Amino acid sequence: TLSIFSDEAHHVFPDGVPKTFEYEYIAHSLFGIYCFLAVTGVVFAVACLIFNLVLRKKMIIHLSGPSMNVVFIIGIIALYLLVILFGIDDGLVSFEVASVLCQFRIWVAVLAFSLIYGAILSKTFRIYYVLRKARRGKPSKSQKTIQEWHMFILIGVLLAIDVVYLLIVTAVPEAILRLETQLIPTV
Repeated sequence: TLSIFSDEAHHVFPDGVPKTFEYEYIAHSLFGIYCFLAVTGVVFAVACLIFNLVLRKKMIIHLSGPSMNVVFIIGIIALYLLVILFGIDDGLVSFEVASVLCQFRIWVAVLAFSLIYGAILSKTFRIYYVLRKARRGKPSKSQKTIQEWHMFILIGVLLAIDVVYLLIVTAVPEAILRLETQLIPTV
């Protein structure tokens, strides 16, 4: 008999019947469709970025906060590229590359989300601050307003928190990709 503490215990199947192993990968045609849609999104985001940068002096663009729009669009582009990164599995690259890619995906997803959320949060806080002052009466020239560098500090703090978290998660050995197999019963 095999003990559960022996190295050979993982060879014993719960019902006593050996199973076959099959690896499932994303279909290349489906991956191609997702890549096409993601690249289309990146092209549209780059067009919006160019539009934002070229027309940033126009009043309507200037009032929308063009610097925060740039941060927002950079986060959007990163998320579109993440679609492609998530489609790459160990059927397309070696296991070692897939392991590194797994960690890279986590970093891109978290940092892109923080860029998007930070830009939206800072713009929303700025609007709240302006409307709160307007409700109290006419703001004087001496009253402080929220400058763009305040908004960038907020985004920087969010990114710093995420980087510390990601460094901890990356340093923990359990976060490294392990080859997992799905047992499929044979007929």
